[in-house]
Amino acid sequence: MAETYISMRQFAKMAGVSPATVSHVFSNPESVAKDTVKHVLELAEHVGFSPNLVAKAAFGEPTRSVGVLLSSLSDRYFGGIAAGMQAALIRAGYLPIFIAGTSAPEESQIRLLKHKVDALVIGCSDEHLNIPSICMKQMARMPVVVIEQLRPGLWCDSVLNDDFDGGLQAGRHLAELGHRRFGVCIYGESASNSLFRLNGFRTAIEQSGGELPEEFVTRLDFHCSEADAGRKLTEELIAILRRPDAPTAFFATTDYLALRVYDAARALKLRIPQELSIVGFGDLQFGSYISPALTTVRQDPETIGRKTAELVLNRLQEPRRAIEEIRVPVQLIVRESTAKREGGKR
Repeated sequence: MAETYISMRQFAKMAGVSPATVSHVFSNPESVAKDTVKHVLELAEHVGFSPNLVAKAAFGEPTRSVGVLLSSLSDRYFGGIAAGMQAALIRAGYLPIFIAGTSAPEESQIRLLKHKVDALVIGCSDEHLNIPSICMKQMARMPVVVIEQLRPGLWCDSVLNDDFDGGLQAGRHLAELGHRRFGVCIYGESASNSLFRLNGFRTAIEQSGGELPEEFVTRLDFHCSEADAGRKLTEELIAILRRPDAPTAFFATTDYLALRVYDAARALKLRIPQELSIVGFGDLQFGSYISPALTTVRQDPETIGRKTAELVLNRLQEPRRAIEEIRVPVQLIVRESTAKREGGKR
């Protein structure tokens, strides 16, 4: 037999109190007389009543929910962020509401805000995310934490990878292997995390006396379909690797882009790492299974998620506290796709 749904108004009538009192009992019991709290909770347990978030929001009460907008939940990186965030929020008595995907991020944000969440976490790339004015007005009234990338003009807490240091580690590793001519494959034109990785890598190359010509910096084109963008990028990489002064080492600012460099090398029958060394960024699961296994920069998504939850909770408790930016350390993982440059080759 199906359970009968009991609305907050119906339950309040059963308990002989107002709906607002019921809401206070479940969200802020310290503000209600102890006898009333005891009576309401005992009756709720007896009849199987639990206030839903919409009902609490309707009475202007905190819903103890946090809206989380992520680019994806299907890969290990964003899944790890979600897991770390969920564990910390639930432990503190908050419910995370996840919305994944970037096909219509503005609509997703509006849905979360209409749901009256107590705080908002944004984790989508700059290429996809355009915060509309309706959201900006709401954000002035609730905590917002940005992860993965900086948002120009948005004054809020943030949790980021130490992307500059990741690029620096990648560049120093390749330079220590004797490489002097480099190429880079970057994700997007304005994504702040990719630009930090590029700048870190460029710094390492300059410090080592190597060369990174601008024509050897390729970018994934977001102005066409995903298939066309990938094909165009691979063609550009092939053209670079055909040159007599081609790079002997490539840094890709994501592991997915590193796969494109693999494709270009194989199209030209270049051996990895004997004739071309490749470093990725992310340490996604496939990197240790492809051949040769990908040298990459490992991120710590669970820590990013946990630190994000901590910032949200701190901001809810102290709305006027100073804006905080947290950089989570990254680590170079050396596998089989990088090797010493052999004299006379390429």
